[in-house]
Amino acid sequence: RGTYLGRPLLYLDELDYLKRMGKMIEDLNGPFRNANPSIPRSPSVNISTISSFTDLMCPAYSAAWACRDKCEASIRGSQILLALQSYKSRFRAYPNALAELNTALGWKVPLEDPFSGKDFIYKREGKGFVFYSIGQNLKDDGGTEPKRNDSTTGDIVWRMDH
Repeated sequence: RGTYLGRPLLYLDELDYLKRMGKMIEDLNGPFRNANPSIPRSPSVNISTISSFTDLMCPAYSAAWACRDKCEASIRGSQILLALQSYKSRFRAYPNALAELNTALGWKVPLEDPFSGKDFIYKREGKGFVFYSIGQNLKDDGGTEPKRNDSTTGDIVWRMDH
């Protein structure tokens, strides 16, 4: 009889678990920056509870989430790099801003950094440039490369000196 009386509580716990797992799976389709509760979000997105739950119950999810966005940043960065080279071959200099790539070339180069949700950071340096994603630590480290074997520090950087 004691088991029978406790059964509704177990069902409620199971329902809560299933709801949380469903929400977590839904949220994993979004960007990594949503996993970090210190990043400001729109009021409609309340992920801090899910993030804490995810980190406690399934730490591999946040690592996979970050890896996915790192791969996406690498793909987009490579596309931007190709567009920059094409721009330079056509106009004999690099653009002053990344937004010029799409207007001048007539292309649709994805400029959004998957980690920040804003455009990649781009700076002209002499005859070359540097552009970067803020990376997994979600901070602008000024285009600093990550420390060896530590993907949680530094930025994902592309640099051209000429």
